[in-house]
Amino acid sequence: MMFHDFSQLPVMQGEREVKGAVSWESIGKRKALDLPCERVRDCMEVVIPEVPSESSLFSAIDLIVKHGYVLVRQRDRRISGIVTTTDLSLQFRQLAEPFLVVGEIENYIRRLIDGKFTGDQLSLVRNPNDDNRTINTVADLTFGEFLRLLEKPEYWEILQIPVDRTIFIKKLDRVRELRNDVMHFDPDPFAEEDLQMLRLFANFMRNLDVNRG
Repeated sequence: MMFHDFSQLPVMQGEREVKGAVSWESIGKRKALDLPCERVRDCMEVVIPEVPSESSLFSAIDLIVKHGYVLVRQRDRRISGIVTTTDLSLQFRQLAEPFLVVGEIENYIRRLIDGKFTGDQLSLVRNPNDDNRTINTVADLTFGEFLRLLEKPEYWEILQIPVDRTIFIKKLDRVRELRNDVMHFDPDPFAEEDLQMLRLFANFMRNLDVNRG
C-alpha cells in the first residue's frame, strides 16, 4: 500500500466476490487496540460500500465521504474499480476551477475600470438589445459590456495601461467565449488548453492589479 500510495485495498475472491477491504484506518484501529494485524483478515473491514456503475457521482458522495471510498460494481456483478475521496477532490476541481478562474478575472476587470468612468460613459456601452437596463456603476456591466468599453480607444487611454490594446482585447474576447461555455454548462469537457489560457490571463490580471497598486 505504501509503495503504490494506496489508501484502501479491496480483498476479493475472483472478479465478483468482495470479502472485505483493508485501509490505513482499519489497520490503525487494530494497532490502537493492540490487536493482531499480521494477516489481511485480521485488519479487514467486512462492510464494504458499493455503488452500481451507472450511478451518478453525486449520488455516491455521501458514501465516499463516510467511508473514504466506494467500490464500483458493473451490471454483470464484476467489480470494475474504486472511487476515493481523492478522486472526488480532483473531480470537484475539474468542475469548479473554470468557474472560479472566470470569476477572478471578472473581479480584476471590475477593479481595473472602477471609478474611472461616469455613469453616462458606462451607459454608452450598454447592450443595444437591453436598452431598458439602468447602468450607474461598473457593477451593472455585463462581461460583454466590459469588452465593448475596453475596445473604445478613448476609454482605453483613460485607463493608462502599459499593454497593447489589440492584444488585450483579443485575449479578453477569448475569455468571454470560454466564460459562455462555463456559464451555460457546455456538455463537452472543458479542454485543458482552454483552462490553461484562463489561468494565464488571470495571472496576468493579478500582476497588472498588483503593479497598479
